[in-house]
Amino acid sequence: MPCYLLLLLWFHLWRVESLTCLQCTSYQLYCNNSVTCAEHEVCYTHTTNVNSRIQYDMGCAKQGFCQHYNTENDLLVGKRDTETEARDKRDNLCLKCCHWNDCNGRLCSDTTNTDLQLRLRDGQNRYDGTVEVFHKNNWGFVCDDGWSQLEAEVVCHMLGYQRSGARAVTDNGFHSNHFYNYLLDQVSCQPNTSTLQDCHHSDWGHHDCVPGEEAGVICSSGETDTIQLRLRNGSNIYEGLLEVFYNDTWGSVCDDSWSDQDAQVACYMLGYKKSGAQAVGGGYFTSGHALPFVLDDVVCTGNEMNLADCSHRNWKEHNCGPNEEAGVICVPDPELQVRLWNGKTLSEGIVEVYYNNTRGLLCGQGWSNENAEVICYMLGYPRSDATGYIDTVSNQTLSFLLDEVICSGTESSVLECKHRAVGEDLCHALEAAGVTCKPENISVSVRLRGGGHSNEGVVEVNYNGTWGTVCDDGWTKENAQVVCRMLGYQGQGSEAVYGSRFVQSASLPFLLDDVWCSGSEHNLLECYHKPWGQHNCGDGESAGVVCPPGPLDLGNSSVVRLVNGRNEYEGIVEIYHNHLWTTLCDAGWNDKTAKVICHMLGFSRFGAKFVESSSGMFPKVQNGLFQVEYVSCVGNETNFDDCRPSYRIPYSCQNRQQAGVMCVPEISNLTVRLVNGTHMYDGSVQVFFNGTWGLICNKGWSNAEAQVVCGMLGYERSEAKAIRPTRFFSYVPYFIDNIKCHGNESNLLGCNILELGNAECPIEVQAAVNCRAGKAMLRLTHGNTSHSGTVEVFYNGEWGIVCDDYWTDADAQVVCYMLGYQRYGAKAVRAAGFPYDTSQSVMLDDVTCRGNETTILECSHRPWGEHNCRANKAAGVICRAEENKDDVLLLLDAQSKSIYKMYLSTQTYITLPLPLVYIPGSFDFDPGSDRLFVYDKKYNQILNMRSDGTDIRLVRQLELSTEVYNIKADVVHSKVFYSDTGLGVIASVNLDGTNHFFVASNILSPRSIVLDPRYQILCWTGWGPHPEITCSSYDGSNKRTLVDTNLKSPNSLAIDYNENRIYFVDSGMNTIESVDFRGNNRRVILQGVENHYISLDIFYDVLFFTTWETKTVMQIKKDGSQQSEIGPANFNEVSELKVYRYGKDYVGNNMSLSLPSDINRTFVRMYGTRNFYSGQIEVFDKGLWERVCYWNDPDAKVACHMMGFNRNVSIKMNPRELSSNYAWNRTGCLGSENHIDECSSPSQNRGYYYCFGSGANCEPQEQGNSTQDFQIDNFLLFSDENGHWIRMDLNTNSYIIRTIDPEWITQALTFDPLTQTFYFSDWEWMYASSMIRSVNKLGTTISLVVDVFRGNITGLTIDAKRGLLFFADAGNNKICSVHTDGLNLQTLYADLPDLRSIAVDTNTFEIYWTTWGSQPGIYKGHYQGNTLISTVLAGGLKQPDGLAMDSIAKKLYFYDSGTHTIEVINTAGSLDRLVLFTDYSSRLSGLTITPQYIFYSDYNKVNIMRLNRDGSNQRPVGTKDFPKVKGLYAYKSTST
Repeated sequence: MPCYLLLLLWFHLWRVESLTCLQCTSYQLYCNNSVTCAEHEVCYTHTTNVNSRIQYDMGCAKQGFCQHYNTENDLLVGKRDTETEARDKRDNLCLKCCHWNDCNGRLCSDTTNTDLQLRLRDGQNRYDGTVEVFHKNNWGFVCDDGWSQLEAEVVCHMLGYQRSGARAVTDNGFHSNHFYNYLLDQVSCQPNTSTLQDCHHSDWGHHDCVPGEEAGVICSSGETDTIQLRLRNGSNIYEGLLEVFYNDTWGSVCDDSWSDQDAQVACYMLGYKKSGAQAVGGGYFTSGHALPFVLDDVVCTGNEMNLADCSHRNWKEHNCGPNEEAGVICVPDPELQVRLWNGKTLSEGIVEVYYNNTRGLLCGQGWSNENAEVICYMLGYPRSDATGYIDTVSNQTLSFLLDEVICSGTESSVLECKHRAVGEDLCHALEAAGVTCKPENISVSVRLRGGGHSNEGVVEVNYNGTWGTVCDDGWTKENAQVVCRMLGYQGQGSEAVYGSRFVQSASLPFLLDDVWCSGSEHNLLECYHKPWGQHNCGDGESAGVVCPPGPLDLGNSSVVRLVNGRNEYEGIVEIYHNHLWTTLCDAGWNDKTAKVICHMLGFSRFGAKFVESSSGMFPKVQNGLFQVEYVSCVGNETNFDDCRPSYRIPYSCQNRQQAGVMCVPEISNLTVRLVNGTHMYDGSVQVFFNGTWGLICNKGWSNAEAQVVCGMLGYERSEAKAIRPTRFFSYVPYFIDNIKCHGNESNLLGCNILELGNAECPIEVQAAVNCRAGKAMLRLTHGNTSHSGTVEVFYNGEWGIVCDDYWTDADAQVVCYMLGYQRYGAKAVRAAGFPYDTSQSVMLDDVTCRGNETTILECSHRPWGEHNCRANKAAGVICRAEENKDDVLLLLDAQSKSIYKMYLSTQTYITLPLPLVYIPGSFDFDPGSDRLFVYDKKYNQILNMRSDGTDIRLVRQLELSTEVYNIKADVVHSKVFYSDTGLGVIASVNLDGTNHFFVASNILSPRSIVLDPRYQILCWTGWGPHPEITCSSYDGSNKRTLVDTNLKSPNSLAIDYNENRIYFVDSGMNTIESVDFRGNNRRVILQGVENHYISLDIFYDVLFFTTWETKTVMQIKKDGSQQSEIGPANFNEVSELKVYRYGKDYVGNNMSLSLPSDINRTFVRMYGTRNFYSGQIEVFDKGLWERVCYWNDPDAKVACHMMGFNRNVSIKMNPRELSSNYAWNRTGCLGSENHIDECSSPSQNRGYYYCFGSGANCEPQEQGNSTQDFQIDNFLLFSDENGHWIRMDLNTNSYIIRTIDPEWITQALTFDPLTQTFYFSDWEWMYASSMIRSVNKLGTTISLVVDVFRGNITGLTIDAKRGLLFFADAGNNKICSVHTDGLNLQTLYADLPDLRSIAVDTNTFEIYWTTWGSQPGIYKGHYQGNTLISTVLAGGLKQPDGLAMDSIAKKLYFYDSGTHTIEVINTAGSLDRLVLFTDYSSRLSGLTITPQYIFYSDYNKVNIMRLNRDGSNQRPVGTKDFPKVKGLYAYKSTST
């Protein structure tokens, strides 16, 4: 009989039985209702689109309802009858039929999800069964060929179960009774594969399996992988939208079938009771931004322990839309209380919790410092410096109540952290969580009031200087035992008293509530209790005690004290006995006894000293005495009773020998520093102890100890080495001897220290370290720019070169990245393309990088020092210099310890190099001088450097007790201000480090500062118990409070100079606000619910700010509208941000602040529009540029004269813009003055005005003036990095600014005095070309002279008599000439590498030029190019540039930026060479001469400098307004 006939017969016999099908109509696929079908009926599922939601229709239907589709697997798929075909095309989604019991529950699953779907069937539980996969709208089996545990682990992981414990089932182990349809075969997975799709398998539908080879799995006992829950957008912590963390993703839960039983399981997982839990659907809690759905169709019975154990769709499979997020309202359980036990002090120990009448422990798995911060906060300690640890608890009887706790550190209770359900104990045995809290400022003492005897009364506690009472809620005799023991009584027999038995003080607050003690504690701090100050008690609920009369219990530190000392750390020792304080005889006492006494008092054992009575250091106490006969202490006892003997008898010491001690405050860590080293990272180790610095003996000193020291200083431990010091101290004491570390301790106190404070060692055995012995650092040398040169690497204390074997651009990218430049555009230079020091060793060879490494150490290379390199093989790089062409935002990320510069137009950023800054705590920036002011928290230094990390200067080394929070720089008045939370002061210091001055003192927690240099006013915020915003003058006078109400934590001040308002954030009130300069008209700009604002700045009408909760920068309009994010969301803790407008010296971003060279001089400048003769006028006076109000023609005549124009034709110009800056009210000129200082003094009229800014037209065309009659003379011409041209009058140093084109990078300038025409070369990066252009004297016409393809014209000069331009083309390595009209372009000399400047002698027709490269020098040729090149000067040069020719005197002036010199040589034949000027801090960038002076520019300064021709009398020219001057040129005719 044919096989298909047998198959049909078998199917007919099987269909005799009645078929059961699922029958539901709902918006979910899950269905629990079944129905028995009639004969010839099949099961069906039909889905339709109803109001944008998928509706499922399931039940029985006649076989004709579905058309037969696939005879092989007998799965019936079809469509409606023809009458409804049109509607089917519109909203019919799926219609499928099947013919085994309840089979339709698995049809028409959501196929919009592209992830592979699978399910289990025919198992006894949800977590076992035959595996089915969904592919092309069909469910099918997986063949068991090669099926193993690895494949089972992947399946269980996809279903949300643990991989561990997964078991593979083969041979149809679950007896799936149906026709087979195999979709996958030969599945082979690797460990930890995420999905079966990622495993190797046969093509879909291809297999060689027969019935009975179905693969199945049994997952891990039904226990799912850990999921976490959280609530959001609720009005309190126990309600809100429910979100699930699954597979590293947070998501929402759909509210389909969401019920109170589901909410009970969710609330239980969140640590609340199941009873009373309510389920709420979409829209109850505003979702804000909805997360993707990860769970749908959740159906729980309410008995489950985990939401994942409930019935639900496959993870991330859903049919939900907006506003369908499920939420819960839980019922909060009683508060959880914590205490510490088994610790060395009250502030440390294992965490024990008391919750719902049950005591227990916290599991130590994953325990962190953030968790410890929450525990310490609950105990009344500060969050700062809290640390967590894991301790082994042997024979413990308490169970673990909380497991997998994950806190952020800001929660007020550990229940607010992520954790498993309370009581769900999956903790490994003996791993208990412990904490160490910061003990300072935590002190508790008790007293009794209102009783009839001294041993009874109401319990009053003193907490940190405040007295209060204890609530009697839960007050027990065990609590009373602890109180009595604190008072010196026996604990046994103590009685707890409730209510109003004793007279109570109505004026004292309740400080403690819900106290629970076991009775064995020595202090109430060790007991459970609510956080200090929290209670729910009323009048008459104060707790009291009755302590048993009798001998004193001397077994704890509360009954020992020191008297008659000079401070709290020293004095005569007294004990409290029989209600009297009595002294002790010092017979048999020594320093070891003092260690025990000091430890009982909470001080350090280290440094404890016994003081004999005979020394007379402390005045004697007139009391009866007790003697402890032959006291013998080891020094490590916890109590005086532990020393021998332990009994006391009355005794009278001879000569009243009263025992005294000197203690040292308990220290939690040691501070270290390195001294007498050759670098900051090496030297002898000193520790700070008991108020002074001391040394460490090097007995046993090894790399392990060096690793701890270097780790404390912020270096990598792996690079630390123990070394011998190069110099020795003979006057510093030794503090530590015989120290032994493992190397991983966070502080030296964690090491084994035999003695601290009293070591005796010879001078030559001082411990020393090198913290960068294994650190590779880079630098570039002998380059022609700061971003190019030979690569030198520093390793093991030595600089060396890198061999160029296999040296590529990818290697150069890594080098440039390490140096702070972009990887893009980095070029490798081989074969000693730059000069190098031949005496240096080859440190690296065969370097091979991919280009994306962060350090060259990550690249492949030979072992250090091993090479096969020959001579002239030094590797070099050319990095792409960063050109800032954008408004920028600077960010300080406290977590990454970095300052970033973000460009606002592109929202990309770079990291600023901070080579000598280890922990930046605050910063300010002056864009005019490109100077960065940074406070280094590690070394308590304020540094001043360029933004590229060069020219680092120390502004001020601050005191050890200083804790700077914020710094601000005023470059106008050469001052830096800082707030000091350690000393509680606002201080100022000059930029050169002098005149350190306290502006304000006795401030509680000063924080943010803001400056107004216009009026020399600063404002600051203070926290403390009465937070406020205060302002004063720079000298501390005129102090006044700006805001002192409705503040909690004001911070981050910013000034709007246009509207005269101060903006600030309040991280306690969660607001951004502003007030005017009088503290009035207060406005709330932004009110956050969960946002803690931390930094703020203003830029025009936009506020930029950051919060603790976000990892990006936010922006918002000043009116509170249009809030949005800018930049990437990958910052961590942006504690400060500042915004600057490109090319402007902005402080507060709204006021121009130029750095004056002489604030007593007055200058004029004019901003030209599209010419050199008209524009807006500003006057520089007393250190500020100011616009001018009420301007007249005589004033314009004087201003134009100061800028070199003809005063006779000059007139005022109509204003075009409204000015609100600090301004001159009137100049009062007659028009005949030579300088504006000669006009009537405007000082009394100076002020802050709204007026129309004044301008001048110095060459009005409408008056018929011929421009040919006006000759410009006696000027200095140059350009800056902002695309400005500046023409400065040499007599007055006043100038006019003209923007040529911001896209043109001017390289060189020259002037033709005969035609009064300027010529300049510019370079365009995008087009890799250089052009020479001409500009007429009025700046109205710009013409192209010549376009040099692939050129880089670095030098340009003119022979005006012959109309010839000569230029040095470094791009094409040529010296060329061209007529001024652009004709007759000729190459005079070729193949000249690294060309720079050029000059000509118009009398001898000779050309001079400079080169850098491997043979830097000055060379000479001829106009015609037909002579040989001769060397003028070659020896002793590095980077010669800036040639200036004196043809009459036959002298050639130049500068060398490599040697930092300005020099002159005689070209007449003797070639006498003379160094005129040297400045090693300079970065010379331009030079020109007049008959009297040498003018030069310096990148490290922001103005032009002037020298006499003999190099003497250096002085600045004008104001400091010109960053990165280029193309410096001076012209002064012989007739002037």
